[in-house]
Amino acid sequence: MGVTRKPNPRILAIDDDSSVLKLLGKVFEETGRFTFVGETDACQAVQVAQLFQPDLLLVDVNMPGRTGIQVAMLLRAEPWLRYQPIVFFTGVYTRGVPRCIALGDGATAFLAKGVPTQLIVETVDRLLAAEQSALLLRA
Repeated sequence: MGVTRKPNPRILAIDDDSSVLKLLGKVFEETGRFTFVGETDACQAVQVAQLFQPDLLLVDVNMPGRTGIQVAMLLRAEPWLRYQPIVFFTGVYTRGVPRCIALGDGATAFLAKGVPTQLIVETVDRLLAAEQSALLLRA
């Protein structure tokens, strides 16, 4: 028996670059399968997440005010976000070091900006399916 994903999962992206959020919004909108919200203020991330109740978060690593790592740690401290997938989505990538740091600091996955948009959607689909399976195990 396959795992069925809940309809229209909610994706919250946090990035100080509004053009990145616009691109991500378009990518997810074109699939017709997701509800997307973008936030440019890392300091507002937890409040926006509380209101939106995302199923998955895409978080930039380098932002003014708070880094993506700080945002991830704050989100992980919230009991209702403890298990939600967090993907670090960043332009900073030097020989795998940020990936190692990111995955040790609350991220579920790491994507470098500039990857094909299809890979973004595939990663989100894979993580949401894995989360759904984990929910069934935790129930």
